[in-house]
Amino acid sequence: SKPLPDRLYLFIESSTLLLLNMSASDRVLLPASPSPFHYAIHLRPNIATFTFSGSQTIALTATSASSSIRLHSRDIAIDIETVTLTPKDGSSSAFKPCAITYDRDGGSFVELRFKAEYPAGEYALFMNFTGELNDKMAGFYRSSYTVGTTPKTMLCTQFEAIDARRAFPCWDEPARKAVFALTVTVDKHLDVVANTPVARRVVDSTDAEKQVVEFLETPKMSTYLLALVIGEFEFVQAVTKTGVLVRVMSVQGKAEKCRFALGVAVRALEFLEDFFGVAFPLPKMDMIAVPDFAAGAMENWGIVTYREVDLLCDEAKVSTSQKQRVASVITHELSHQWFGNLVTMQWWDDLWLNEGFANMMQSLVADALVPEWNMWEQVVQTSQAAALKLDALRSSHPIQVPIPRAEDVEEVFDLISYCKGGSVVRMLWGAVVGPEEFKAGLQRYMKKHAYGNVVTNDLWASFADLRDGTPVADVLGTWTSQMGYPVVTAALDGDTLKLEQRWFLSDGEVPKEEKLWTIPVIVGTERGGKQDTVFMSSKTCDIRVPDAANCGWIKINFNQFIPMRVHYDQALMERLAGGALGLPVTDQIGLVQDVSALTKAGCASISQLLPLLSGLADSLNVNVWSAIAAALGPVSTILKAMDKDKELAAFVRRLISKALKEVGWEPQPSDDDNRKQLRAVILSILAAYIGDDKSHSATVSALFAKFVEDHDAVPMDLLGPILRMSVSTDESAWHQLKRIAESPILDGIYLRAIYSNMGFVTSERMKRDTLDWCLEPVIRIQDIMAPMGAVGRSTAGRSELGWHWFRENADRILERLGSSSASLISYVIKSCCGGGCSVEKAKEIEEYFGEAGNKERFPMVGRGVSQMVEEIQANNAFLARELELVGNGGLQKALST
Repeated sequence: SKPLPDRLYLFIESSTLLLLNMSASDRVLLPASPSPFHYAIHLRPNIATFTFSGSQTIALTATSASSSIRLHSRDIAIDIETVTLTPKDGSSSAFKPCAITYDRDGGSFVELRFKAEYPAGEYALFMNFTGELNDKMAGFYRSSYTVGTTPKTMLCTQFEAIDARRAFPCWDEPARKAVFALTVTVDKHLDVVANTPVARRVVDSTDAEKQVVEFLETPKMSTYLLALVIGEFEFVQAVTKTGVLVRVMSVQGKAEKCRFALGVAVRALEFLEDFFGVAFPLPKMDMIAVPDFAAGAMENWGIVTYREVDLLCDEAKVSTSQKQRVASVITHELSHQWFGNLVTMQWWDDLWLNEGFANMMQSLVADALVPEWNMWEQVVQTSQAAALKLDALRSSHPIQVPIPRAEDVEEVFDLISYCKGGSVVRMLWGAVVGPEEFKAGLQRYMKKHAYGNVVTNDLWASFADLRDGTPVADVLGTWTSQMGYPVVTAALDGDTLKLEQRWFLSDGEVPKEEKLWTIPVIVGTERGGKQDTVFMSSKTCDIRVPDAANCGWIKINFNQFIPMRVHYDQALMERLAGGALGLPVTDQIGLVQDVSALTKAGCASISQLLPLLSGLADSLNVNVWSAIAAALGPVSTILKAMDKDKELAAFVRRLISKALKEVGWEPQPSDDDNRKQLRAVILSILAAYIGDDKSHSATVSALFAKFVEDHDAVPMDLLGPILRMSVSTDESAWHQLKRIAESPILDGIYLRAIYSNMGFVTSERMKRDTLDWCLEPVIRIQDIMAPMGAVGRSTAGRSELGWHWFRENADRILERLGSSSASLISYVIKSCCGGGCSVEKAKEIEEYFGEAGNKERFPMVGRGVSQMVEEIQANNAFLARELELVGNGGLQKALST
C-alpha cells in the first residue's frame, strides 16, 4: 500500500542478528497507562495560509496514578493554556499541566506534566493545537493541481505508518485502537470526505462562508487508518448487493475516468465479503484520486486514497497492463479493509500480516473477477520474482523482523513484507492447506479477532493441522522467521529423485550457516502429471518418480507455489530444456528464473541460459516473454561491460524475430488482452537492445509524430517502446517530450510513459539534464524516481553518471524532498545510485553513506544502501566468472544461436 535504517549501516549481518534477538520488551512504546478509547477531534484548516488549528477531547482510561501523560506529536504546537484533564466521574476538579516537553529527536513525543498526581480512572483530556498543511505527502498535507488554467488545492491525510501525530496529538501505535468522532470546519464550497458518512452539516455560526461538517463515529480502529480529504470533487457511484455505497471520486473533469474503478470495486467488495464471511462494517466505501500521493494507495477504512494514475483510467485508451495495475491496486486496498483494518497487527514487526496477505489477495480477487488475465502467471513473473531477487542478499531481512522503534518500520515497507509475504501466503493456499481450508481458516481468523490486534501465531492457529498432525506454524514459521530461501539441488538415481537443500545467495557464496526450511515439494512430470506433496524438513530427501526413465521432463516446484530455486543436474536439465514449451506456463517462467538466478550465482553460465531462452522463442504467452525480458536484463549488464553489445543485439534480433512477425506494430481488431500485452513486451525488448535498427525507424518516427500531434492517436501499449526508441535516436524527441510533460493538464498515464523513457537519450549531457529536471517543481515529488531510474537503466554496466550526479547534488535533492518519507528517499537513492558492476562504485557508496554526517542527512536508508551495494558486488562477481569462461568459446556459440 505504500510500495528501507540500520543503525549499524554496513554491518548488516551483525545488526540483523541483534534485531532478531530483540523481544517485545525492547520496543519503544508509550506507557501502557493512560490509554485512549475515544477521540472527538475538530479540525479547522486554512487553505490560504497552509495552516490548521484543532481541538480535541480524548477519553482515557488510567489504570494507575501518574503525574504525567506521554503521547505522540510531530510538528504540532499544543496550547498548554487550554489543556485540561477532567475526571469523568467528577470526583475532583480538572488537572492542569504545569509544563509541556517536546522530544522531537527521540521519536516525536510530547509529555504533559502535572503538579499533582491524578488517580486511576477515566478522564477527558482536552487541548487546542495548531499545525502546518505541509507539501510532503505525509500527515495533513496539501496537494496542488489545475482545472483548465485555474490553480486548485486539495487537502489530504496520509497517516501510515506514524504520521497521524502530524495532524493531532495521539497514541500513534497500531494496538492503541479507539473510536474517532471527527468534525471539520472549512470553506462551504468544498467537499469534505472522511472514513464515515456525514452526520450533520451546518453553516458555521461565526462565519457564514464556512461550514461545519460532523461525521459519524468510526469503528474501533488504529490511528493510522483515520483519513480526511477536502476539495472539489466529481464522482460516480453504485451500491453493492449488501447495500454498501461505493463512490469513486476525482478532481473536476475526470469523473468519466472513474467508471472502470467503480466496477472493479463493487465486484471486489462483494467477493471479499463472501470470502472472509464477514460483512464490510461501514455503510460506504469511498475511493479518491489525489494529485500528489507518495505511495500507490492507502487503505484508510472506508476512504481509500490513491495516486491518480493508480485509480483513474479511460478504459478505451489505457493499456491492458494499466487496467490490470488499477484493478490490482484496488483489490489490494479493499483486501486491507479486512486484513489490516478489521484485524490489525499488534506491532509493526508483523506488518507482513497486512501487506503480505493483501499482496496475495489482490491477485486472488483479480483472478476471480477477470480470469482471462491469468493473474497467477503474472504473480510468478513479477511479485514472486521480485521477492526472490531481494531475498537472495545477505542484507535482506526475515518477513517477521523486530522493529524496536516505530520510525524503523519505513525499512520494511519493502518487497519482503509485500512480495515474499505474499508468496508465502500463496504457498499456504496452494501447497500447504489448499484453497478450501485456506478460506475456512481465514473466516475463523476474521471472526475471532475482529476489531482486535494479532501476532503471526494467531493466524497460524486459525488453520487446521496437516494430515500428519503437523501444525501449520511448524511449516510456515521456517519461512517467516528466517531471512532467505533454499535452493534445492536435484539429481535422478533410477526412479528416485535425490534432493538436497541449502541457503541460496545471489553471489554464489555457499554460506557456512546451516538453515533448514520445511519445503512442500511438488513434483510434476510430462507423462505422469502432478504427484502428492512431500514435506521436506531435513537437509536431504528422496522422492520416488514412477517410471522415471520414460516420464519425460521432471519438474520440481510444479506450478511454482514455493519461493525457492531448483538446481537440476545436467540430465534433468536437458529433459526440461528440450520440452520447455510443454511445461505449464508458470513452470516455463519458473525455469527461466531459476536458470537466470543460478547463472548469476555461478552455478550455470550465460552460455547455458541463452539456449533455454531460444528454446522458448516460439511461445506467444506474454508472461513467458516477460520472464525472457527479465532474464536478458542482468545478461545485458554483463555483456555491455564486456563490450559485446553487437553480439547481444544480434542474438536478441534472432530471438524475437518470430514473435515480432506474429504481433507486428499494428494493433488488430481481433487482439485480446494477451496479444496487446505481448506486442508491448516484444517491442520493449526490441527498443532495449536493437532500438537503432533502421528497419523500424520509419515506423517509429511516424508513430512518434502522431503522438506529438495527438496523444490519443497512439495505442498506450505501444507508447513506451516508441518513446524510448525516439529519444535514443533523436535528441529533438527529448525536447519535444519535455515540453509535453510540462503541460499542467497532461494525463498521468502519459506522464508516466514520458518520465520512464526520457533517460534513454544517448547524450550524457542530456542524461544529466534529465536528472537536473527532476529537481524542478514542474515534476511532482512522487514522480521524480521515474526519470532517475530511466537514466540508471540506460547506463547499466558502464557509466556511473547517476551516482556521481547524486553525490554532487545531494543538498539539492534533500531540499527538494524535504521531510518526505524515508521510503521515498530510499527509492531516489536506488534510482540514482544502483546497478552496474563496479566494485569501486560499491565501495564509494558504502563509504559515502557510512560517513557520520551522511548518516544524519539520510536517516533510515541503511538497509536499502546495503542491499544496493551487495547487488553491485554480486554483479561484479558474475562479470568476473563470465570473463574467465570467455576463452572456452561457449558464450560466443550461445550468442550465435
